[in-house]
Amino acid sequence: MGNDGINVSLMRQYVAVIEQGSFSAAARKLGVGQPAISKAVARLEDHLGVRLVLRSTRATRPTDAGRRFYEGCLEVFEAVATASQAARDEAVGSGGAIRVFAPELFGPAFLVPKLKGFLTGNPLVSLSLSTLSEGMDLVSQGADVAIFIGRPTQPDVIVRKVGMTRSALVCGPDLALRWADAIAPQDLMAAPAVVCSQGQPRLRWSFQDGGAKVAVRPEQNITVDSDSVALSAAACGHGLWMTTRLMVAEDLTAGRLCEILPRAAVPMPVYLGFAAGRTRPARVDAFAQWLGEELIAEG
Repeated sequence: MGNDGINVSLMRQYVAVIEQGSFSAAARKLGVGQPAISKAVARLEDHLGVRLVLRSTRATRPTDAGRRFYEGCLEVFEAVATASQAARDEAVGSGGAIRVFAPELFGPAFLVPKLKGFLTGNPLVSLSLSTLSEGMDLVSQGADVAIFIGRPTQPDVIVRKVGMTRSALVCGPDLALRWADAIAPQDLMAAPAVVCSQGQPRLRWSFQDGGAKVAVRPEQNITVDSDSVALSAAACGHGLWMTTRLMVAEDLTAGRLCEILPRAAVPMPVYLGFAAGRTRPARVDAFAQWLGEELIAEG
């Protein structure tokens, strides 16, 4: 028990309740009895003087204070893991593998062309790059770091904002001529759309217009199941595709794609995600720092 009256064991039991969604599921995960979990949460609430969870017959969910406490627990676990790994790294060096997960087009469009600089400066590191899918469990996949456009919502991910990009509505040059006169998002209501159906189909386009957010529901022309196919469909003139500029910067520069209404683009943060509970080697922190610097330079 520390100076604040809270030990790591109580925090881990509370985190298990939030991540498993119930006291009984947390007890099974930790291999203890449910009464022990209930007592642990009660002790935390008594000590903090605030209710942390709301219980019903169907679910257990955190209060606002409980959510903040949960996020604070994850930060503590990360700090302990990072400090422990830093001590180990002093003995074993900074070499080894880094498993990176990124959106489908982020690798070929942004990461791969710049990787030589990182690998040259870290010759003992080997990199594995895989495609990030929606809702992926980073722990079970063995991910060291994942790259997200927009803040991830998974409860088991510790995030760090490292840069910014923006949305980009793109299409092939021939189709761009038909919509070049659009001056406001509403002018695109009848535009044909390329929709990527990963997770929920993106049937609405979001814009910024004079400081206000505007949503446009376009005409759905063609639906695909991956960003690479969406890119090809847009370039071939099948419709306008809403993506992020990082993914298509090279295609825009080369003239394979044109951007519609760039002034109404929406800013989008770029986050790195680390699996909670996993130790983070120094080489992963080095990669994260390098990537952040590259994103800042790109912006």
